[in-house]
Amino acid sequence: MKNLWPDSFQQKEVEIPETALNMQGEILLKMTEGKVFAEAIKKNVNLVPSEIRNDFNYEYKLIGKSLKDYSYRIFYLSYPITIYPLNLKINKEILSDIESYLSSIEGVTNFSDHTEVENEASFSILLGIILTSNRMKDIVSSILKLSDKNQDKENTNEEIF
Repeated sequence: MKNLWPDSFQQKEVEIPETALNMQGEILLKMTEGKVFAEAIKKNVNLVPSEIRNDFNYEYKLIGKSLKDYSYRIFYLSYPITIYPLNLKINKEILSDIESYLSSIEGVTNFSDHTEVENEASFSILLGIILTSNRMKDIVSSILKLSDKNQDKENTNEEIF
């Protein structure tokens, strides 16, 4: 039998979503002088809300470096092998803060239980809206304050011993 495959394969010209997310996490780490970062964590399909489960599943979280037992879930993200469309299950407090903007983003559809994103450009716009939302500003500010408090406490404990 002759080769039935195409002559060649082209790699998609698209940034992988978790790469973009982790890059934003590194930027946040620099902005907060090493105190707060965000990370896309690969999740088992059974640990992701059923309405968005797909081939690749992640949780995007804010983490305070000195808050060892605390993280704040920004959203769950899942996508198929084709990468787009991808689905988000945005934290309810963030969603209520940004919901009025969602209908103005071309390629973003907000359903009652999740948000679908058609392409990389739409994902980038939506991510920017999420990360600059008032709720995110409040959460990062609170993590910074608590991190400073924990750092002061650790320094005090070191001086005692």
